[in-house]
Amino acid sequence: PYFPESGDQILDFGSDVVKMVTFAPEVEGGLGLLEALRSRGIVASLGHSLAGQGILDACVKNEMTHITHLFNAMGPLHHREHSVAAWGLAEDRVSCDLICDGVHVHPSMVRTASRAKGEGLMLITDRIQLPAEAELVIGTTPVHDDGDAIRLADGTLAGSNLTLDRALQNVQSFGAMNRLEAIAATTLRPARLLGIEAERGTLRPGARADFAILDREDNVCETWIAGERVFANH
Repeated sequence: PYFPESGDQILDFGSDVVKMVTFAPEVEGGLGLLEALRSRGIVASLGHSLAGQGILDACVKNEMTHITHLFNAMGPLHHREHSVAAWGLAEDRVSCDLICDGVHVHPSMVRTASRAKGEGLMLITDRIQLPAEAELVIGTTPVHDDGDAIRLADGTLAGSNLTLDRALQNVQSFGAMNRLEAIAATTLRPARLLGIEAERGTLRPGARADFAILDREDNVCETWIAGERVFANH
């Protein structure tokens, strides 16, 4: 739940670094949080939600602009029932991101999302970096990497082991995007969502010169940040 007195203090404290917040609008105080985010210029993104049609429409009218990891933690698609995912696919006023590891979202659904959202679809990793020799505990719950994704002991998905270059490769191999579309979905489109495209996600004059050099198979050869090379795989 969002309580203005404490919630506003957190948002104000992190005003220099918080650019986007994922929230479930049907939870107590959800619409109040949306207003607090909007007033601070923070991107409000729907996620982990089972919100109904009325709440979703109200959120869009109040400048909610994005959906976090489409299809995951929002109920399944059904041809006779409402779902947040179905609403998001059809709503042109919101963009979406999804986890393109082939585990969180089936390749056929990645293709469906790409065709429905077009330039409004972005790729994320939802990655959890596990310690090299220790078990990771989220709260009080241990998680493990099964080779495909990060899971709880009962097999429930808890995160991914995906990297963004693999997401770039996957979305092309799934037939969901061509190479230029995939690159835009991992660079320019997220930068535009956050309003930082003048300096990030592009190679235009005046930008920070953050970029990666890929080989023909889209493996990372070099990484540059602010014009400085910080990684080289050769």
